[in-house]
Amino acid sequence: MQDCTGHKISCSFPLKQEITTVNESADLEIRAGSNNPTWNQTEPPLSGIHGIQIFNDTDKTFLLWLSPDKFIHHYYNHLIEATIIGDYRPLTSFDILYVGKATDQDVWDRLGTHKTLQEILSVLRPVGNTIPTHEICLLLFEVTSKWEFNIYDSQSDPYVIGEHLANPMLPTHNTVSMDAEKALVTLLNPSFNTVKFKKYPFSTDGLHKFDYNGFAFQFLEDISLQSEKGSIFCSSNENECDLISIVDNKEVEIISLKNSS
Repeated sequence: MQDCTGHKISCSFPLKQEITTVNESADLEIRAGSNNPTWNQTEPPLSGIHGIQIFNDTDKTFLLWLSPDKFIHHYYNHLIEATIIGDYRPLTSFDILYVGKATDQDVWDRLGTHKTLQEILSVLRPVGNTIPTHEICLLLFEVTSKWEFNIYDSQSDPYVIGEHLANPMLPTHNTVSMDAEKALVTLLNPSFNTVKFKKYPFSTDGLHKFDYNGFAFQFLEDISLQSEKGSIFCSSNENECDLISIVDNKEVEIISLKNSS
């Protein structure tokens, strides 16, 4: 159950499955824990759990840890066999406080000394019966694929067509990431982003220089990104996931596919 909302789902999963079992004959050890420093339950049924760890009981090899958010993420990405009764989507709606990128260094190196992250951790107030740092989720995304579509007619230059087909000049992952950051900040206006990219989609390090007639981003996760300015419905199903659309390097909008699919 989610604090303050009363929204509840019921979940179950077999302990022995591909993600947890190296040797099917091995016994497993389950350790439960809570963010509450006074929590000390040892006998089932356990309540107030914020995470579990799974170990090989024979040699104590660590196999898997699950928090509620990680469990749901693994479920909708088909990484874990599980049954969920109830609608989990309301539990994956996130208020976006800050949008950033990590293109020149490992994301964990960047987060270790990230000034804005430290500021958020120091000023955020808890919503329910927990402490502030345990209500913050880091949503990490990466560019996984890029496509380019060109439309030609009978008047198109055959040489240009051949060049596009033989040597497609797709932008790098870093360029796409930098542009996606600007698009999200523009659409959601997160409170901790001090640079607002008011001229987007114009930029010197994004996709503007490619002069596309149009391009779009999708975040293929079963989550919703929310702010006071608006929201973006994301989905692991690309036919239902909102499109962040940029047309003629001028117009930026969110296109909903959910009701049209």
